[in-house]
Amino acid sequence: QAQMSWNINALPVSIGGISAEFGTAPTTVVTAIVAFSLGVAGFTMFGAKLGQKFGPLRVFRWMTAVFLAAMVIMTASPSPAVMIAAQALAGLASAAIIPSLVVLTAHHYKGRQQATALGMLGAVQAIATVVAFFLAGVVGTYFGWRYSFGLLIPFSIGVLLLSRHLTPVAKMPGVRIDRLGVVLAAVAVTLISLGFNNLGDWGLLLAERSAPVSVLGLSPALVMIICGVVGVQLFIAWTQSRLAAGQTPLLALVVIESPQDRAAVVSMMAITVLGKAITFMIPLYIQIVQGRTSLQTAVALIPYQLAVLAAAVLVVRLYRR
Repeated sequence: QAQMSWNINALPVSIGGISAEFGTAPTTVVTAIVAFSLGVAGFTMFGAKLGQKFGPLRVFRWMTAVFLAAMVIMTASPSPAVMIAAQALAGLASAAIIPSLVVLTAHHYKGRQQATALGMLGAVQAIATVVAFFLAGVVGTYFGWRYSFGLLIPFSIGVLLLSRHLTPVAKMPGVRIDRLGVVLAAVAVTLISLGFNNLGDWGLLLAERSAPVSVLGLSPALVMIICGVVGVQLFIAWTQSRLAAGQTPLLALVVIESPQDRAAVVSMMAITVLGKAITFMIPLYIQIVQGRTSLQTAVALIPYQLAVLAAAVLVVRLYRR
């Protein structure tokens, strides 16, 4: 959990250094963050199915090795395009690591320990974020942004070595992966994400001059969002048809059937959106508008991350209430 959190949170702190070295706009770093997030958002359900088919521990180790390779590429990236590709690869690896982590934690802990352990996953993420902001700030200011990601190379090697002590979880026989469901989910998430990411440049309703194309005068960003929403509906319809046919869908719709379930999902989405907005827009403002260093950016964000850490630790104690 720490290695994934470190990677994605070191990016905003490194905006100034990356932009200066490559002579590119800060939006390049935005694209790298989006590339990572798209990999996670679009393929987490697929990653969970891979864990069921091949065993969570095996998939966890495979994808940690892929994440390690992505960090090597990120550290040595000669251009923004290679950096963005490295983050996309890291996102795909994380999409399989995240569900494997939950299954492995549930497998190794039972009862109250299990609830505490799952809660501590969130705490670890907050701790890693605080450390990532501070170390990425120090390293980025005095040595260069590449070292922030280079530190993750021995970290990932350590995760691989420690994973040898984990107990394997039996794979589920007869698991079939819904390939069309994977494609529909990934395409829908990608279209929605890229559409929102380019609204400012391509236009909210009508296409701006900077838009690569226009669809009957409409902004391509708006068209992408609409197509993405249609894709989500197609995914749900396809999932329902598989359930009716007695086949295993990519996503069990039981998790969003009741109003309470849907409210929980929307709440989680809102929390994530606000958190990501804070950890990106504040560093962007401090480094680009105020012209301050990576270290000053990190110091400004640490109180927020400490508050997240305190909440993650406290909430574990409140489960029984």
